[in-house]
Amino acid sequence: MVHDLRVLQVIDHLKVGGAQRLLEVLRSGTPADSTMEILSMGSKSDPLYGRLSRGSVRIDVEPNCRLWKPTSYVRAFKVIRRIKPDVIHLHLTHATIIGAVAGKMAGCPVVASVHNTNTVQVAGLRGTFLRFLETASIRLFVDRVIFVGKVTAEANRHRFGRVPMVTIDNVVEPPDRALAARRNETRVAYGAKAGDVVVLSAGR
Repeated sequence: MVHDLRVLQVIDHLKVGGAQRLLEVLRSGTPADSTMEILSMGSKSDPLYGRLSRGSVRIDVEPNCRLWKPTSYVRAFKVIRRIKPDVIHLHLTHATIIGAVAGKMAGCPVVASVHNTNTVQVAGLRGTFLRFLETASIRLFVDRVIFVGKVTAEANRHRFGRVPMVTIDNVVEPPDRALAARRNETRVAYGAKAGDVVVLSAGR
């Protein structure tokens, strides 16, 4: 009997970022009659928690998970056992380390997405140790690695030994045909003339 694959997305937090944006994309592709399961190790006050907590999305939040706390792994394990996913999909460093161990404890297949060329954003000895733990967790407990883009794959492929790996290219959406009209409307709104150069700066 064929059934929809039940995937548990495990992520460090739901603050603004590329991995979190990916969850929004996955949510938009989730059928209305299916439930998208997310385990966040952040907080319900994270900006994307509210945006993702709609429709058929169910988010479990386990705050203050720390790598050195055995209870963090036990808490993640209990969520996995309750949800009973077919696959666990890990995103970002802490979720990868804790989720890989907990997934192995639960006997569940584990996939880890590697989103960045530099996966650990912390410098010094702590950063080196985190990178070591992340690498070891993937080598020992992860069944497949997904690289987000070729550059990410080239920077990290050597770390994971014989773990099966696949690269998914970043894609660029085709231009919106209504873009030219919207550009003109924006220029007029800011008082720009036909020959004026308009520069927009976006930041976070």
